[in-house]
Amino acid sequence: MFDPLHYKWNHTPLGKPFDGCIRNIVHNSKLYDLADPGLFRYSKPGCVPVEDACAQSLLNNKCGEHGQCVGPLRSPTCECNPGWTGQDCSHETMPSTFEPQSYVKYALSFEPDRFTTEVQLRFRTREEHGELFRVSDQHNREYGILEVSSKNVLLFKNMMT
Repeated sequence: MFDPLHYKWNHTPLGKPFDGCIRNIVHNSKLYDLADPGLFRYSKPGCVPVEDACAQSLLNNKCGEHGQCVGPLRSPTCECNPGWTGQDCSHETMPSTFEPQSYVKYALSFEPDRFTTEVQLRFRTREEHGELFRVSDQHNREYGILEVSSKNVLLFKNMMT
């Protein structure tokens, strides 16, 4: 049996165990492969509920070679590879050229997920400083900024709780 005291943890897991699927765990910029852990019990590679939901919705074949079907279980969608977009990941994204003082602003026609923000961005510049991406709520109380500063990419955020 798994004994947390054996590992000298300060906090022992309590409560109801997790029942579901987990993927893409990143800790300190390292992506962990959950299919090949050092210690496991009652877990197995893959996510059968998501795989079943994708097969039933017929999305598995509709995401094409540039995407894959992903959950949530009630309404699976296609997750596109970098550089591709659309419901079936068949449309290549187009780059845009930004000149000094330029920007692009989107007014969302939907309510984004309150707990997850994923940004995928490819850029090329010779500038040492510049703002790449900014996201904020309607009142600018919560925000995140991705920028180049002294040739380094930095993330600033102010998330109110």
